[in-house]
Parts: sequence; structure tokens; C-alpha cells
Amino acid sequence: MTERQSLLAVFALVYLSECLVWVRRGGVVFRRGMGRWTVRVESEGVRNDRGDLHWTWPLPPFGQVAVAHGLPFTLGPEGVLNSTAEAFHPAGRPLGSPSFLRWEEIRSVEASAKLLRLNDLMFWNSDSSQESLRLGRTIQALRKSEPGLREARIRETVSAAFDLSRIRDRVAEANVAGRPVRILSGILATLLFGIAPAAVAWFGWFPPLYFLVPAMFALTGTIAWKAVQAHRDLYPEATEERFRLAFMMVLSPAAAIRAVDPLQRPLLEEFHPVAVAAVLLEAPALAAFATPAWRDLRFPRLPECPVEGETVRQNERWFRDQVLEAFRKTVKSAGLDPDAWEKAPESTDPSHSQYCARCHSQFTRTAIACRECGGRPLVPIS
Repeated sequence: MTERQSLLAVFALVYLSECLVWVRRGGVVFRRGMGRWTVRVESEGVRNDRGDLHWTWPLPPFGQVAVAHGLPFTLGPEGVLNSTAEAFHPAGRPLGSPSFLRWEEIRSVEASAKLLRLNDLMFWNSDSSQESLRLGRTIQALRKSEPGLREARIRETVSAAFDLSRIRDRVAEANVAGRPVRILSGILATLLFGIAPAAVAWFGWFPPLYFLVPAMFALTGTIAWKAVQAHRDLYPEATEERFRLAFMMVLSPAAAIRAVDPLQRPLLEEFHPVAVAAVLLEAPALAAFATPAWRDLRFPRLPECPVEGETVRQNERWFRDQVLEAFRKTVKSAGLDPDAWEKAPESTDPSHSQYCARCHSQFTRTAIACRECGGRPLVPIS
């Protein structure tokens, strides 16, 4: 391999590393290459107990990617639990240190960068500063609500996470704001991976570098400027992330080429993944994604609640019911019937007489519980 080829290979590897997105467990990735939107709840490759590494489409026009988390908290009439009531990931809920606070126990709420502190103690580590700000405002509003009005406020919060019209508006806003960045990023990619290698191979290092280097810095600067403008339109409160975004793009042409990713990734993080799927996916893909999510809510993996105490368990059951109600309305508006997802499956073997209501695994009559679902009791198939 020649020196020029080695340099191009190194830059290609650096660029491909920018096409990887780390997502904490519980986040659902929606991505699009040259065709339809697809959904992933776990990585095809690298993963650990905390999250998964996903890839994005590397070729122009670079595709689209968005991560949906919905409400990472369990909100209820009695208090807030910093753990979700749902498990989209096959491995279960996100790992962490579950903590439950009653509303009357919350004295202060502070969002600083990606950290959310309640009573001066770290309560949640967000993926973005806008997420911590949004969650902080939600908890502050519920904390100050009258006890008799709190349940209605929580229902409004859940409904907002399933707002399909708002999801469509956000996607349209991002497409408009990111169009100049996408075009300029495509030009920069063509310059670095097409024009520059051809010019150097034909004329040598000089004089092409006298023209290519200034053009590269001019493009990266312009992309950073346009990306900051788009980021300000989409996320006006995320000042620190905007500064870091501009700094990285000016220093790294590979980051400038992938400028569309940080604009799109947090776009839909506040919405429930099923609501995002109802907007982005076609009906068969929506049904395939929503079916296990519905069963997980109806028949959660045991233990049902990660914190001991009847108050916390009742709080989580109440919140799960509110999510189920919004979930049902969303999938029914897409022409799907969630009740059909709870029907017993047909036996795949004459010896199978029982099944797990959550994962629909089938068992013989000697089995007692589904170990994959935390020991959930089995149900007769017929």
C-alpha cells in the first residue's frame, strides 16, 4: 500500500467511526439509508450492559437517524421513580440505581448540562442537555401541582409523548433546517474522497494541496456555521452542545461530513418509540415492533418494579395503565388491534401446552415459569 493509499485509508476509518452512534439501553433507534425507515432496539454488533453501538448510513446523502426514549421516568400520583416501566431492549430495563421520591420530598430540581439533580443529589444522567432540561421542567411542574390535579397533569405528559402531529412537525422542521448542511456535507465528502485522491494521484501532492486545503477549511467552516444555525432553530436551549458541535466540525472534516447526525439524533427523544414508529414505519414494521412492546407493558418482566414497597409498585402500575391507554389509541389509529397480540399462539409442537404471555415462548406441561421473563407464570395454550 502506497503512502497516499494509507493516508486515505486512515481518513476513511476516522470517517467511519463518525458513523457510529452510542445509545443507552432503553433507547430505540430509527434510521434510514436509501430506502425506508427501519427500527432497532439492539445493536447488530457491539453492545454491553449500558447500551449499544449502532451504525448510520455512510454514503451521501447520509441517511437519517433519530433516537426515541419517551419518558425515562415512572410518574405517578405518589412520586417519581428514575426507571422506566417499559423494556424495549431484549435484555430488559436499563441498568442503574433506581430511586423513588415522593412529590412532597422533592425540595429542589436542578438541570446542569446532562445531569438532573433532585435535592442536590444526582437523579438522572441524560443523553443531552435538552433532555435534562425538559425532564427537570416536567418534575418541577408536577411537584408544584395540587395533589388533586397531579394525575391529570401526568396524563397530559403521557399524551404529549404520543403526539403524532408534533412528531410529523419535528421531522419536517429537521428536514428543512438540515437541508443546507446535508448539501454542503455531500460536497465536502466528494472533495475529500473523490476530487482530492484523483488530483493527488494525477498531479502529485503539489500543487493540488494549495487549492484543496483552503477549500476544505472553507467548507468545514461553512458547514459548522450552517449546522449551528440549524441547531439553534431546533434546540434553542442547548447552548453548550451547540458550541461543542461547532468546535468539533471546525477541527475535524469527518465530523463536518456527519453534521446531519447531531442535528437529527435528539430530534424525537422526548416521544414514545411506538408513537415515532407509527409516524415513520409502514404498518407491517409497526406491528412487528409494537407487538412485543405491548406485551411487555401488559405482562412486565418480573420483578414488576425495581424498588421494594407497595406504594412504588402501585405507582408504577398506575403509570403503566396511562401509557397503555395512549399506546392503544396510537396503534388503533394506524389500523392495528392490540387485543389480537394477547391471544394465545398456536402450538408449534404437540408437547407444548403452555406459553409465556410476555414473550410467547412455548413450554411443555412440566414447566412452571418463564425464566427469560423473570419467572413469569405460564398460561395454558388452549
